[in-house]
Amino acid sequence: MNDPGSNLIEVSLAHNNFNNECVKILASALQNNKKLRVLCLDRNPDITRSGFNAFRQVLCNTSSINATYLSNHTLLSVQTEGQTVRMKKGIRDLLKINRIRNKSKVAMFKISKFHSISMEPFFAWDLKILPIAIKWFDTALTRFPDVSNFHNNNQMAIGKKKLLAIYEFARMLPMHFVPTPNVQTRNKRKHSMMTRSRRNA
Repeated sequence: MNDPGSNLIEVSLAHNNFNNECVKILASALQNNKKLRVLCLDRNPDITRSGFNAFRQVLCNTSSINATYLSNHTLLSVQTEGQTVRMKKGIRDLLKINRIRNKSKVAMFKISKFHSISMEPFFAWDLKILPIAIKWFDTALTRFPDVSNFHNNNQMAIGKKKLLAIYEFARMLPMHFVPTPNVQTRNKRKHSMMTRSRRNA
């Protein structure tokens, strides 16, 4: 499974006396695997929640945006029938997210959920990059899978991140957001000031 060229789609390791250390090694081997979809670990009672937690890092490494992008987006199911403990709900949800067929959308979802995306590196392009950023957030908003309460919570979270991105541009490039008054508006303002001045005199 550690071989990127492996064509295994489903593997059963049930009744193999696996323990936490075995599972951690197995999970690490899946880091670069793009084929395995189903892993059966039924009836391995020595695996505890600590062992199952190893899949969390593999499915969504949040140490950086690039690490999240390169996480495993292929594994769809880890079967654990007959275990004394269950995997955490967060891991099960990540497996459900992986069921989206378009893996670039899976990566987009994970990045948008677990990372704050700063616009500062893009300020050199002025406002040219802002429409692209807004489109990215809008696309992310439409791609949420129906996973528990992820949908509503993450729509709100991504909406806030989108507004924050616009705010960052407005704060750093205020002159692009404040409209310049046209000639007619300036003349009206000037006339109004002159009228008030005469009245005061």
